[in-house]
Amino acid sequence: YLIICKKNDLEIPEAHLLEACEGPLENALSTVLRENPEGEILVNVTSGTGQFMTILCLLATKPKFSRVRLMQVAAPSEVVKEGGNSQEKKEELSDSDKEQQIEEKKEEPAEIDIVEQLMKNNQDNRQENETEEDYKARMQRENRCVSPNLHCIDQALARKQLEKLLESYEYHAAKIILESNRIEADQPEIMLLVEHLQLRQNLQRREAWEKVKDFQGDFIFFPLAGQEELEEIVEYYLVLEMLQKTGKLTELIIRMNPFILKLQEVYLRTQCGFDLGRVKEQNKNRFFYLSDKKLEKYYPKLRSYLRKLPANKCKRWKGGETFKGADIKIESLCDVIQYYTNDLKARKEVASFFNHSINLNYERNAAAHGFYGVEESSVAATMGEDMDSRALLRYCKQLLIQCYTVLDNNPVFSMYEDIHRMITDKL
Repeated sequence: YLIICKKNDLEIPEAHLLEACEGPLENALSTVLRENPEGEILVNVTSGTGQFMTILCLLATKPKFSRVRLMQVAAPSEVVKEGGNSQEKKEELSDSDKEQQIEEKKEEPAEIDIVEQLMKNNQDNRQENETEEDYKARMQRENRCVSPNLHCIDQALARKQLEKLLESYEYHAAKIILESNRIEADQPEIMLLVEHLQLRQNLQRREAWEKVKDFQGDFIFFPLAGQEELEEIVEYYLVLEMLQKTGKLTELIIRMNPFILKLQEVYLRTQCGFDLGRVKEQNKNRFFYLSDKKLEKYYPKLRSYLRKLPANKCKRWKGGETFKGADIKIESLCDVIQYYTNDLKARKEVASFFNHSINLNYERNAAAHGFYGVEESSVAATMGEDMDSRALLRYCKQLLIQCYTVLDNNPVFSMYEDIHRMITDKL
């Protein structure tokens, strides 16, 4: 190394405060790095105030200080003072000797060569009868400089980052933190749980189950196992809820369409006695539609009602004398729900909600096919002033519980947060 010694005066009025030390020390390190763009900066943290050492260790973990290397100097295995063995007791100085020392200090020059002083203090004393060559050999053999392992600090910071990423449901980024900070190697079950959450968030339920099927403990990862349709719709709802909580409103609205359709189907079957599966068929383009023949066979009164709809609605039902049913869309299922309303207040509210969802789907189309971002004001304008995105999902959840009473107080709705707590408890 080329040794460069520069004096840098740091003004820290309240050096006993951690926050008072951070700014000046960070600025000083940044200046040294800027002045030495190709250099490795060695920082001695062997001694100093606790505040200084703590801040220096924390700064060294920042990416922008990757060229800063902390050093500590261990005590020498042997220390021999001039004039005798270090193990000997120092004699008590007489008053006259103390006065002489004070006078000698007064005679020292005010300005000293700081490099010479550092080098003088940096050298271990030579032992008695030790040659220059032996001394140098011993110095090389006894390198007392060590670079402290900041693994504990890195992991403490990584834990905080990981907790924030879990709160934001950012599992890919959480995996990167685990891998880069060796938490994966130290605690493999944490990586397993994060991978499970990532797969589950991507609706890969089978793969997610494979990750945790041998997990030790009594935690139930899939409380709805064996109820395929119910599990599918609830898992999708949880993804929508994550998008809402993290403010990804446009993506939420884009993904609402298949959920609303499924919710309509479930509501009609469980609350109205209308089984969509009995009357739907698939055309050559693999699109599902409501079959006129099957409607006539299983629900003739409903078919008669649909044929008499106003002209603007008949268009989607291919009405008149050539009635052929309709494609399965939110609009067409809204008409079916309207038929089953029967002036019941509760069903009227549900019918109104689904009718508003038609307009919400227009927002979805604008966002999916153009440069358009959905805002909360758009949701309120579409669904009603009292219904923002959070209220929208809350109402959907109420409908799910109404259709499936097994969901009432079911732990599946807090599944992601429960696994988050399991992870943080293991850290």
